[in-house]
Amino acid sequence: MVPTSVEKKWILTLLKENDFFFDVEENQLEALVQMTEKISYPEGESVLQEGDPAESFFIISSGRVSIWHLKNLLGKKVHLGDLNKGSFFGEIALLTGQPRSATVITEEPCVFYVLHKSHFKSILENNPSIATAMEYVLQRRWFSSYTKLREQQGT
Repeated sequence: MVPTSVEKKWILTLLKENDFFFDVEENQLEALVQMTEKISYPEGESVLQEGDPAESFFIISSGRVSIWHLKNLLGKKVHLGDLNKGSFFGEIALLTGQPRSATVITEEPCVFYVLHKSHFKSILENNPSIATAMEYVLQRRWFSSYTKLREQQGT
């Protein structure tokens, strides 16, 4: 589904406020917003599966998701955190080219604005500063995940 004009304005505002996109020209952000797709998921549904190929970047319009690492060294499921309206996920695998590093599950009905891999790559190629900002967030998220996994293992 295509976002409405009101939703597109909200996405544009959200992107402008996001550290990733602070250095991007407004006309480029508007072009990016035009490429988004609106998708809804019911509560309890898996949006991304750990190990799957990376195909999309998600912005949460409404609802809440939980992030899980399904197998630590002890074979246990580890809760890495929750995200809600205005947050995003799916960027790590898109940046690294690696399979999805976590599973994302809806904790309530959710609406997402989705940017597919080809569009995401295009904006990164035209705006290297976004890649730099995302690398910083990637490092923070990786460290947070690593810390939680170690805590779960008791080491």
